[in-house]
Amino acid sequence: MSTVDIWRSPGEESLDLYPGLVVHDGRVTGSITIGRTRLPMWAVIGEVIRQGWHAAEEDYYPEEPTPQYHDFDSDAAAQFFYSLLEHRGEFGRLVLLLADVERCDRGGRHPPWYETKRQRKRLGDQLRRCLAILEAGDRA
Repeated sequence: MSTVDIWRSPGEESLDLYPGLVVHDGRVTGSITIGRTRLPMWAVIGEVIRQGWHAAEEDYYPEEPTPQYHDFDSDAAAQFFYSLLEHRGEFGRLVLLLADVERCDRGGRHPPWYETKRQRKRLGDQLRRCLAILEAGDRA
């Protein structure tokens, strides 16, 4: 099976997609990071949910007296997850499917979802549904 690149080449840094969050193709393998740090959201979210934002701050930036993760704090994180989970209909399904394909290859037991024909098809089908909605709006 050939490797499918999900990263831009040459790598780019996207600073303007969501306030306080960044994607850089060459940093932390393209993960969503808090600011321009090497701290991916996926690394802290479990701890934040289980123990609170302050616990994550202490674990990841213990030397800073009041770390703010580069202007991304607990209120910003709450707003991000609220906005992400506010999606409905086909776009809500897309969010769930994105989470599911990622969940399926956790632990390294399976190839990454983007190298698996079944997962690419599931995601492609859902993306086409979302695109059809967006394109229908252009015709209206």
